Amino acid sequence: MEKYITFVLDNFKNYKDNIFEDSVLCNSYLETCKAIKDNNHDIWTYDLSHLSFDLIDLGYTIIIANNGKFLTCYPGMDSEGKKDIRKGHNLWRLLLGGYFDKDLDIKR
Repeated sequence: MEKYITFVLDNFKNYKDNIFEDSVLCNSYLETCKAIKDNNHDIWTYDLSHLSFDLIDLGYTIIIANNGKFLTCYPGMDSEGKKDIRKGHNLWRLLLGGYFDKDLDIKR
């Protein structure tokens, strides 16, 4: 079974059509830790501290969601910044540094 973890930048209510009964909604770091440890297959979280390519090794497809837009993150992914994204890149830093702003229509 495929596993997904979606990092929500705005609000869960904006994704009610994408969140299912068996999805796990995490509002905190500890809830997200537990969901990953429990090997849940569809995690939605506000916790950005887990945003890392290490999740791929655990079998997760990594998605960032903002304002109804979805960005799937993986080594070699296409992005507006045209950088060659490698597994060694820090996704959290790229997101917080504004690298994915155009991909996700983030206005700062």
